[in-house]
Amino acid sequence: MISYDLETCLLKKGKKRHDVLILSIGAVDVMNPERTFHCYVNPLASNRNRYTTDLEEYGVRMKPTNTVMRNIRWRYDKAKMPEDALSKFEAFVMQTPKILAVPILVAHNGRSFDHKIIRGAYDRADRTLPDIRYLDSLHDITRKCYKKLKCHKLGFLHQTLCPNSDFNPHWHEALDDAKALMEIMTTTAVEHVARMPKQACEHAKRQEALLEAIKKDDALEMSVGCERSLKLWPGVVRIRAAKYRSFRRFALHFTLNYIWKEYIR
Repeated sequence: MISYDLETCLLKKGKKRHDVLILSIGAVDVMNPERTFHCYVNPLASNRNRYTTDLEEYGVRMKPTNTVMRNIRWRYDKAKMPEDALSKFEAFVMQTPKILAVPILVAHNGRSFDHKIIRGAYDRADRTLPDIRYLDSLHDITRKCYKKLKCHKLGFLHQTLCPNSDFNPHWHEALDDAKALMEIMTTTAVEHVARMPKQACEHAKRQEALLEAIKKDDALEMSVGCERSLKLWPGVVRIRAAKYRSFRRFALHFTLNYIWKEYIR
């Protein structure tokens, strides 16, 4: 399962999401967040003295796009050709250990934005998309779990849900946004375990490797056999167990299989 984000050119009216050009791609392996991917993209494979002209002729609004380029520190000599960028991104995706049968890409508002843009980039490069599935963290994850929150923007969610994080994102940079999304997803998964003790314990019994890792860390006794345990469970999960990587991995595995799986497209 991979959280990812795209930074893109801004286009003139009349263009569709499928037409949007990618400037950078950032991605994180949610289960193993030290595995990351980032690259800048030369969206039209232009040579150095033509790329601005090519973008303008395509229909890019250069003034706001130049602002995006400055924010993400885009440089021509750092940018890869679209075919190369997609190939490297695809390799990262396909090499990520799978939880379900196929890789899953997760983006915030991805259904309306990122997922459509990735498909468009593949079409322009005349590449066939690998067999992957998509989740939209805005509609499928945070809005469904935190229904009382009035704002579901990425920055607000990270500040609200991950107050103890030592990660300080530079917002609207692809990799930083993907890292923040990974932390939001992990926190949300832990919250689902806190709310579903019986189902979580049943799932743990069927996941021997994950359960053994939790036992090794002494992160949590995966049993809710008495009324007192049920009352204590949410606090123990949110405050103590969530500190352990083994438990966070279990929470993600559980939540994907019990809840998020329903929304995969």
